[in-house]
Formats: sequence, C-alpha cells, structure tokens
Amino acid sequence: MNESENRRNSQMGIMVVSKQEDRVKVALSLALHIQEAPAEESIDHLEVYLFAEATELLRNGSDEIKGMIRELIARGIMVGACKNLVSAYGVEEEAQNLQVQVFGANATFARWAKEQYVTLSF
Repeated sequence: MNESENRRNSQMGIMVVSKQEDRVKVALSLALHIQEAPAEESIDHLEVYLFAEATELLRNGSDEIKGMIRELIARGIMVGACKNLVSAYGVEEEAQNLQVQVFGANATFARWAKEQYVTLSF
C-alpha cells in the first residue's frame, strides 16, 4: 500500500475565539497557507469557525481581517459563525455581507469530533 492509499481523510477546524487582531490574523493566515500547501503537505478539508468574542469581528474587525475572511471564502474554505452569538452581537447583516455561514456551535463541534477533525483554536 502506498502512502496516498494509507493516508486517512484529513480534516482541520480552526476555531477563532479571540477578538485580538494579531491572534486572529495568525489564525486566518494559517488557514490561507494551509490551503496553499502542496498536495503532499495539504489536508483534504478545512473550516474556520468564529466563536465567542471573535464574532464581534464581523462588525468591528479591520479591513484586513474582513479581507482575509473574504479570501478564504473565495478559495472555497467554509467560514462559519455561531448562530446564537451572531444574534447576540447583532451582526447578522455583517455575516451575510461577508458570506459567513451561520449555524449552531454545538452541531459544528459535535461534527468535528465525530469526523475526527484536527482542531486548532486562537
């Protein structure tokens, strides 16, 4: 069996909980670089999920942060945010404008666990 046959489906979820711009930039830059990796170093599926204070960035994030979110989505990477927190922060319109998918955190985290995602949090 060769290496590609032996390789499991690799999936990664990056959970962004901080609203500190420097930390968020690291998380989003990492997502962009992972997506650009050569095939032998790449993963099969990547998602970014905004949670907790990071939800506020949909409104108050810098143009650079919002641009990175747009770039991830343009590259086909799912960027999501917690439905309850989007509502609590009142950023429904901003999420829609950025094309961030909004759905429940419990379902996302349960799926990541069941599907054995490698998870990173920032």
